[in-house]
Amino acid sequence: MMAKANKNSMLDDIYRIISFSDKVIYKTSSIRRYNTTQIIQQQSVLEHEGSVALIAMLISDYLIKKGVKLDTEKIMRMAIIHDLDEAIYGDIPYDAKYEFGKTSEEFRAALENMKIFTLKMILNTIGDSTLANKYFDLMMEEKEKGTLEARIVKLADYIDVLIFINHELSLGNKSVLDIKKKAEKNIHQLLLKLAENAGQGATGKPVFKRTK
Repeated sequence: MMAKANKNSMLDDIYRIISFSDKVIYKTSSIRRYNTTQIIQQQSVLEHEGSVALIAMLISDYLIKKGVKLDTEKIMRMAIIHDLDEAIYGDIPYDAKYEFGKTSEEFRAALENMKIFTLKMILNTIGDSTLANKYFDLMMEEKEKGTLEARIVKLADYIDVLIFINHELSLGNKSVLDIKKKAEKNIHQLLLKLAENAGQGATGKPVFKRTK
């Protein structure tokens, strides 16, 4: 009787995970990035997350080969879910977050509060508080950018932007040139940080100061 109850409980948990996955995958595959820019070949949030996970894995494995202490599995988990909150409110344009001085600062602060609320709301639908807390902590670590693992995910994020934008340029879309310049600048800054701090990066320990 106990075994049957445990089996039914496990099945209920799996069905909740399936339901959660169905909602998240459907929504993120429908949400388009660069929604205020003219784009020839659209990219969804889900496609972006998959690309970031692949790029982050390759960078992590390369650095590990060079002797840097990293947790590639953690990096991939972080990359796969780094934009999970966008399943609720969509992709927020970069300019809105960074190009309008104090107004953008206030907007980012409000957005951070909304992200925390949204993430908890989404993750609670998994029906397992242990898993929900685990994924929430991973996403908060990525948002804070305080560990080497989180910085690698952010670097992979910008690299995917550059890859996508270069593809758009190859199709003749000149309206994305400004995005290309910003991505290249961000990648350059992060690469300098990696070169400077990678040797200090014991897994999970902060090696970078928080930047906005």
